[in-house]
Amino acid sequence: PSCPSTSLIEVTLTSLIQYAPPLIKAPMIVVCDGAKVTETNNYRRGRVTDDMSKAYEGYKNRLEQLSKANMGVWENSKIIQLSSRHGFGFAVREGLRQVSTPFVLVLQHDRVFMREFN
Repeated sequence: PSCPSTSLIEVTLTSLIQYAPPLIKAPMIVVCDGAKVTETNNYRRGRVTDDMSKAYEGYKNRLEQLSKANMGVWENSKIIQLSSRHGFGFAVREGLRQVSTPFVLVLQHDRVFMREFN
C-alpha cells in the first residue's frame, strides 16, 4: 500500500490525460471507501490495522487538498468519503449518485492507461 502517498492515483490520472486529453475538462468524482480497524490488514475486505487506518486518513486528507487546489488532473474534482465499508460496487453506486453527465468512466486508482482510445 502506498498510503498516504497519492502518487499512484496521480500517475493513473496523468495517464488518462495523456491518452484522452479532452477528459481533463470532465467532472471527476473520487470515492474513498470506508474501512474497519482490525488487528491485521485484509485490504480486499476493507480491514486495516490502526496504523494503516491513520495512513488512509492522511491519504484521504491529501486527496481533499489536491481537489480543493483544482489544478492539473484535479480540475473539476470532487472527493466523496464513505463513512463505512461499502465494497467496490456499492462505492461506485455512491459515486454514480453524484453524476449528471450522460457518460461515465469508472477508473480504479491503480489502472493506468497504456494507449489512446476514443
